[in-house]
Amino acid sequence: MTADTLPRTMTVWRQRTYGPPDVVVAESVDMPRPASGEVLLRVDAVSLNSGDVHLLRGTPVLLRLFFGLRRPRVRGRGMDVAGTVVAVGDGVDDLRVGDAVLGAGDETLADYVVVKAARLVAVPDGVDAVTAATLPIAGNTAVAALDACRVGAGHRVLVIGAGGGVGTFAVQLAADRGAEVWATAGARAEATLQRLGATRTFDYRTTTLSDLPAGSFDAIIDIAGEPPLRLLRRLLRDGGTVA
Repeated sequence: MTADTLPRTMTVWRQRTYGPPDVVVAESVDMPRPASGEVLLRVDAVSLNSGDVHLLRGTPVLLRLFFGLRRPRVRGRGMDVAGTVVAVGDGVDDLRVGDAVLGAGDETLADYVVVKAARLVAVPDGVDAVTAATLPIAGNTAVAALDACRVGAGHRVLVIGAGGGVGTFAVQLAADRGAEVWATAGARAEATLQRLGATRTFDYRTTTLSDLPAGSFDAIIDIAGEPPLRLLRRLLRDGGTVA
């Protein structure tokens, strides 16, 4: 498929108001064209994150000050994407038509989407599109947190709120670095987290952070964002860090 043979229109899923998932509806729009530094992707897979849910519902309400008081300014949903390059704009030298890529953009819940080339990387060999689409936001967030805490072999890491996208990446990536991983999540996620490399898992409904031994962790990855900092500091070893 070339730029000359692309369809004239495409489908994009958008919302006109904040609310539950059924406020998102399909719309037919003109096929976009990539500008300088951009590429046009045929969307192969999209991953939705908690940020998409917050933008969908407009919660917390403070979020609306930045994204639209009564309705979202950007009506399309979706940020993570895996797709195939079908057209390139001027100045794009490292991507070609036919390349399989992953990255982050705006309004990716669509048949096609224009994304800045700088926000895309090649899909690794052997990785399918559905898996690739989960990597950009959740995967990068987990890597950034582990890097900020300088997690390495022999460290003991606590991942709080490990049952979601960022948490599952943090658990397996920390384990891959040679760390001993403890994780809190709902009971239904414990078996999955153990399979991903967690040494010990705790159901947050029955085990509180206060129940964990003080001074036990070199790093704490707090995805839940609810525990008070003084409690997290109590759990850290000397020189430990929180992200």
